[in-house]
Amino acid sequence: MPTEIASPRGVAQPGVAQPGVRPSSARGARAAGRLRRAWLFAPGGLLGLLVARGCGVPAGGRAIAVDVLGTAIVIEHPGLARYLDAVPLRPLAQTLGPFVLARGPLPDAVVRHELVHVRQWARFGPLFLPLYGASSLLALVVGGDPYRDNAFERSARHAE
Repeated sequence: MPTEIASPRGVAQPGVAQPGVRPSSARGARAAGRLRRAWLFAPGGLLGLLVARGCGVPAGGRAIAVDVLGTAIVIEHPGLARYLDAVPLRPLAQTLGPFVLARGPLPDAVVRHELVHVRQWARFGPLFLPLYGASSLLALVVGGDPYRDNAFERSARHAE
């Protein structure tokens, strides 16, 4: 069934696009895409960029498509060891928004783990860090390990 697009004069012409007239659904989709990228990027992506630049890491990295979310950037650089050594548990990698920061080349299992965190950042956006912290605190309060029993980490371990 042809779609109807309103002409500048207000007369609908089935299946004919009029110059300068865009369907409002296309504008809405673009706006929703921008909001989704902003939700994923802020504040995690900004933190990721600040950490990478603060460690002297040049721009770029390995781009990996992540479902409908877009692209995750895996940055594997020895300069990131300065940051990762200061993080509790001295991880091989840490995800901040769409950025996976690593001190060196990562095994595929670790990349899969970190991509789960990229999806979590995309879902929870600015709420991710407080929710992650709350999950660690809850695990600690009930006698568990704040890392191993964190719900976000358990979910990511399933992807390994």
